[in-house]
Amino acid sequence: MRILHVNAGEVWSGIEQRIFFIARYLKKKGIYCALAVSPASPLWSKAEKESIPLHPLPIRKKLDFRGIAGLRTVLKKEKIDILHTHRSTDHWIGALAVQWLPVKVVRTRHNFTSIPENLCNSILYHTWTHHFILVAEKIRENVQKIGIPPSRITVIHSAVDVEKFPGRKGVLRKELNIPREAPLIGMVGRIREHKNYPLFLEFACLLLRDFPTAHFVIAGEGPLEEVIRGRAETMGLRERIHFIGGREDVEDVISSFDVFVLTSKIEGSPAVIKEAMLCGVPVVASDVGGIPEIIETGKEGLLVEPGNPLRIKEAVEFFLTHSGEKNKMTEKAKRKILRYFHPDTLGEKTLEVYEKVLRTE
Repeated sequence: MRILHVNAGEVWSGIEQRIFFIARYLKKKGIYCALAVSPASPLWSKAEKESIPLHPLPIRKKLDFRGIAGLRTVLKKEKIDILHTHRSTDHWIGALAVQWLPVKVVRTRHNFTSIPENLCNSILYHTWTHHFILVAEKIRENVQKIGIPPSRITVIHSAVDVEKFPGRKGVLRKELNIPREAPLIGMVGRIREHKNYPLFLEFACLLLRDFPTAHFVIAGEGPLEEVIRGRAETMGLRERIHFIGGREDVEDVISSFDVFVLTSKIEGSPAVIKEAMLCGVPVVASDVGGIPEIIETGKEGLLVEPGNPLRIKEAVEFFLTHSGEKNKMTEKAKRKILRYFHPDTLGEKTLEVYEKVLRTE
């Protein structure tokens, strides 16, 4: 069995982390797994350190003919059995590259966007793709809606790096000079529209009324960073909210929080929630997408209706004032992550899909 992952992304997100975990697991099992990615991607450098085979393949658009030709060359040279794609762009590139080659195509869908029903997508999804992996059960309806049978769908949630987490609890407080007694609430992720950082700012203003010493952290970069910084300034949060950018020591950042908050409008299977759970940090998150498949509210964390800053404030306040209940939830959350969201679990289940695909004519 010889596997090749192709990925058009040049960022480090949950998608790239998932690919990295799978490739590392297969390497450990003695199965050939290579990556066709841009050398500018953080995934390239991380995979290089693990001696995972790499092929340089920058992809700019869905009909990138140079990318198609380059990928086809790799597929033939490396005698690939399964091509695993992750984004719409590399899905198209991959499906076109394998034409008339004995290569099966697997696509992981990481988001909840609906699939337009047209002739091109019908060919791509029904004829050119052999199996779909979904990062959350909630995504299934979008795929089945266009007629993909259940036999060609498998749900496998993303994993968390159990070797890296948890981190050191006091590092961020010391760095930002935040007193130990001051509540520290944070959010980690790309600063993009669907993460709904304006909601995080609204919640922060509400919490400060009852917890005037509280501090807030936004860890991440993204296209809306300057907009969110400007809004925080306008809302009078300059002295209370800390923008710390993208961090390599995210385990230390999350471990320093008293409460982790995720205000997203939509999510698949966010790794950052699992990271917080593994760090023993209580989670307050929007009740959207695949998040309820990770956290049972009141048991491993608290889920709130999306878009409601008051409900977020109340949930965070609960964790800040009920240490006994908080400790019970965080302990259950840790156990759940170790049991169901270990990188080896992701790798093992993905390998089972590959074996199934190769058995199917």
